[in-house]
Amino acid sequence: MSLKRKASQGPADQQKVVRTVSALSEPSVVDRLLSISNFKPEEIPYGELINGRYSIEKFLAKGGFAKVIVAIDQVTKQRVAIKIGTAKQPVIIQLMRREMNALRKLDHKNIIKVYDLHQDAKLCCIMMEYVEGGELLDRITKENRCYTENRAHFLAKTLLSTIAYMHQKQVIHR
Repeated sequence: MSLKRKASQGPADQQKVVRTVSALSEPSVVDRLLSISNFKPEEIPYGELINGRYSIEKFLAKGGFAKVIVAIDQVTKQRVAIKIGTAKQPVIIQLMRREMNALRKLDHKNIIKVYDLHQDAKLCCIMMEYVEGGELLDRITKENRCYTENRAHFLAKTLLSTIAYMHQKQVIHR
């Protein structure tokens, strides 16, 4: 059941990765990403750079207010997830900033790490740790077998201890 996380960076390493980002080097990439409504594979500008640093590798998901892609950080050579929202709607910027600020307060093995935030006139992006394995709910519902008591206990204990940690840091998961 456990999701595989690559070797986690410590706080000192993480500080090196978090930085202020300059303007996007490829506005055409941004325009194309924002115009893709359903992220059809043929529409994604694979291999092109976001911020002159992140090479687009694949589409990951589409949520209520953002699209998520996987990219390769050309500096660290690690995969990152990039949540992309349009900056044209102030509520999206507010939601993404709130998420970024909440995640930056947290340093826990079961919570993804946030590396960067970018915002310009068209785009708001959160660059974060990419963790393979998919969504927990998808994994639970796709497994066509019953959970053992031990497995259910482990999952519940893991979730509740992670939520307790978040609450100690004054972050509430909704």
